[in-house]
Amino acid sequence: EEAMSLHDEEASLIMGSQALVDMSRTLGELGIGSGCELMALKRLRPRGTCPTCCSGISTSCDVTIGATHEGWGRRWNRCQYNCKRCGSEILHGEPVNACHRCKCFWHRSCKLAHLPATSC
Repeated sequence: EEAMSLHDEEASLIMGSQALVDMSRTLGELGIGSGCELMALKRLRPRGTCPTCCSGISTSCDVTIGATHEGWGRRWNRCQYNCKRCGSEILHGEPVNACHRCKCFWHRSCKLAHLPATSC
């Protein structure tokens, strides 16, 4: 179960059209054996806990630093933040999580934030 979760990311195993949700059972008990095809679905959790104060109550997800920074009463021209998890700069317009208690931001997924942008 721990291997299927990392910060704000989680993964589900899917066999056929059935999501395998009971992580307490063995592969054999789930009917998974040699030759079975599995699919993993990775998604972001809707909210995360603050890496600074560990609170989940005072956090918001899918916010931008500019709007949240101004909402905290801070000056618009002094809006520069680094991710509290990975330390890299958070770009304006990038959707991130915020803690209203600590006044900090972090990527929903640091791994996804560092992937190069792809064009359609």
